[in-house]
Amino acid sequence: MPSRAATDFDVLRCRLDGGIHLIEASAGTGKTWNLSALYLRLLLERRLDVRQILVVTFTRPAAAELRERIRGRLAQAHRIVTGGGSDAFVASLLQTVQRNADSPPAELAKRLHAALVAFDEAPIHTIHAFCQRALAQIPFAAGLPAHHELLQDDTELLQAALEDFWRCHVAGGRIPEALAAHLVRCDDSPQRWRELLRYLLAKPMAQLQWPEAAAATLPAALQRLAAAYDAAARAWAQPGPSPLDVLQSAVGLNRNAFKPAPIAEGARFWADDLHGGDLFGRAAKEARQRMALFCASRQQQALNRGATAPQHPFFDAADALVAARAAAQQALSLARIELIRQLRDEAGERVRLAKRQQRLVCFDDLLLRVHEALADHDRSDAHGGERSADSERSGLADALRACYPVALIDEFQDTDPMQYAIFERLYAGDAARGPLFLVGDPKQAIYGFRNADLHVYLNAKSDAATLHTLRYNQRSVQPLIDACNRLFGANPQAFVLPGLDSPRIEPGDKRPLPLRDDTERDGVGAALRIGWLPAAGTNGPLMKPDAERIAAAATAAEIARLLREARDGRIRIGDTPLQPGRIAVLVRTHAQGGRIKQALWAL
Repeated sequence: MPSRAATDFDVLRCRLDGGIHLIEASAGTGKTWNLSALYLRLLLERRLDVRQILVVTFTRPAAAELRERIRGRLAQAHRIVTGGGSDAFVASLLQTVQRNADSPPAELAKRLHAALVAFDEAPIHTIHAFCQRALAQIPFAAGLPAHHELLQDDTELLQAALEDFWRCHVAGGRIPEALAAHLVRCDDSPQRWRELLRYLLAKPMAQLQWPEAAAATLPAALQRLAAAYDAAARAWAQPGPSPLDVLQSAVGLNRNAFKPAPIAEGARFWADDLHGGDLFGRAAKEARQRMALFCASRQQQALNRGATAPQHPFFDAADALVAARAAAQQALSLARIELIRQLRDEAGERVRLAKRQQRLVCFDDLLLRVHEALADHDRSDAHGGERSADSERSGLADALRACYPVALIDEFQDTDPMQYAIFERLYAGDAARGPLFLVGDPKQAIYGFRNADLHVYLNAKSDAATLHTLRYNQRSVQPLIDACNRLFGANPQAFVLPGLDSPRIEPGDKRPLPLRDDTERDGVGAALRIGWLPAAGTNGPLMKPDAERIAAAATAAEIARLLREARDGRIRIGDTPLQPGRIAVLVRTHAQGGRIKQALWAL
């Protein structure tokens, strides 16, 4: 994707016309503040009703916070325009609105009062709530039954479909015994596959690329493995010098690679393997390395110049058995993937059938129904205007655009392909539509929250008519901002993909109180510190549980130090001693948070 320069977002001067406008906002740069101001401009300059400005975010708490912040901004503007308060920014905003909309203060006050009175009806929703509301307006457009129940959690439906599939295909013996054993080794279970099914069904627009079906290749691979195993067992036990005797007496091998002790260990491992009856031979990695000494290919690599490789039928048979095991293991992996594909198709269809029969609709179904209804509309337009027989279906897009001529999408980095397709069909492609404002932080898209798709964000970025950035951080102190700029500026391609970068952030007008640490030489200390864990533990490389324990203990120790020094007044925020409530610890999982609590309790 060619790089496009983003301009600093100026909420007082940005365009309010149609098309897609993308605003990239790093943490602390006033995203909600600017979004509330943009809402106010749209309301007053475009002379819209609060019921016509659609605001969408991705969680209920975020929607509730947005609602209160926007309501507060409207109330503040109403107080100022009626002479009951003062705020430099809102005053400038109102002047901009008066100039652009040619509206006297009395008219602005009237419109703001009407907006506050009707604000409880303002469509500030999660994406699912928006789709539910859209379908409620025209239910037949999406093929919904006249009476249906919104199901909060479809776990029971998923579990029933999964158990039926597992009982039929796995427990019922329809799959080969070797594949069933492979599923056990992969820790597969009905509970784990239920979540896998949920994940697969949550991405209906994903273009899944399955490998070729392995149903025919697995039996053949298992037959070849059984034949190779029998051949190796016969060669190992044949009369005459044993493979161990031949290998120990070989003179042409590099003895640094073929030492007596590893050769003897390899012989014991092979004897156990060939007498155990397990075709796959579940030897540990170190054992397999010893056993490889008996393979002709390994011996050939370690031959001294001009020497002849040792000869024994088992050496070639061992090579053939190792290759047959690798091929059979690959066939098992492919067969497992084929079984997962069947799971998606068969269990997925069973879930959909159960929902239709019981007149149930889940949250993700709401998105799918809206998307399909809009897609049907697009297809009818593409065929010369031949619309569906259901007039409501063909009018869904027009009806939604008439109802919500403007849309603001918050936390856009969490958007998945279906969600973006819905808003793209409603607002993109026609300058008369919209505007559609997308606000998000692409750096957060890498986490994939709520099935977010980074490539969807990058595609929207290329589709946008205007590209803005919020550059000024209002939350952090300048030394921390400078440190982050240095860290991420060290590698311009830190986020790998073209179009995804970390723009330089500047301090904003708000200057938070600095942390003062009199235990440091200059009373300040580094704003950003990175702690390194030891590379090795007491018995080799540092394992993850030990690393998490050490990290939790170090974090708790630093918190204890900060609070101890704060009691003596040596660590302050501004002039106030640091309090426990001003310290935050960020972790990835609840379990890690529990370890931090335990480490703090220990102190």
